[in-house]
Amino acid sequence: QGGVQKLTKSRFMSIPTKDTVNCILDDKTKLWIGTDSGLLCYHNETFVENNITKLCKSLRIRHLASTIDGKLLISTYSDLGQLIIIDDNKTISLSEENGLLVNKVRVALELSNGNIAIGTTKGLNIFNPNDNTLSTYTTLNGLTNDFIMSLWEDSDEKLWIGTDGGGINI
Repeated sequence: QGGVQKLTKSRFMSIPTKDTVNCILDDKTKLWIGTDSGLLCYHNETFVENNITKLCKSLRIRHLASTIDGKLLISTYSDLGQLIIIDDNKTISLSEENGLLVNKVRVALELSNGNIAIGTTKGLNIFNPNDNTLSTYTTLNGLTNDFIMSLWEDSDEKLWIGTDGGGINI
């Protein structure tokens, strides 16, 4: 049996799930749990279903993050690609249909300038929410490997890009 263990004040609390847990995000009001078969929302010590969990039902969730203004970033291995949840009723889906390199998204990170870096299995996209454009970076632009595993922005606003077998790109 899978699940999540939460350590609070030297005590473990178990939150059982039937699925493999890939990622967890605590947004202070809810605990979001990404699995190979969808998104779970744990609130007030129970699992709840909402529009977001319904949208993500049966999707392979690879990574969860939030933006400074509370948007939920859901990275998926599905036709929906990268999801940006504005609120319970408004969602942006970035996919191959609208310029994403591939629908297999490993990780997403809001950058200090408000853009969203999206790491895929075929390179890096940068989404500008002000004009809804996607920029693309691959080995053709200098990445050492197109399979992006992790993203981090340092205090100098440099984006660190961890790849699968190609080291770190800055």
